Amino acid sequence: MMGATIKIADAELEIMRVLWSEGHAMTSTEIRDKLRDTSDWGKSTVLTLIGRLVKKGAVSCQKQGHLLYAPLVSEKDYRNSRTRKLIDTLYDGSVRNLVVALCTTGNLTQKEREELQQYLEGGLEKHE
Repeated sequence: MMGATIKIADAELEIMRVLWSEGHAMTSTEIRDKLRDTSDWGKSTVLTLIGRLVKKGAVSCQKQGHLLYAPLVSEKDYRNSRTRKLIDTLYDGSVRNLVVALCTTGNLTQKEREELQQYLEGGLEKHE
């Protein structure tokens, strides 16, 4: 699981989300255009963030007329590694403790509680 060793900062994660959602290699201009609604980052900021991700091994860079960037870490692998890290760090490695915390904080809607119950009983398909 490659994503387990890569630390991605919040701003870098915004770049990764664009790449994951588009599902194909993109230029920095295309990435910046997709971020236009949620950030006011200029060209240099986007290029700096992409450069960090390339250096970390989270994103590939290939020249095909333009520089094209693509994720090397899948969203699923990254989420799984971050979830495991959260469970290990905050809940002493116990998934049970995480679920108890979710259920007792009052942040779950009734529908979410029912879906969680069904999932735990094996009635829901696994989500990716």
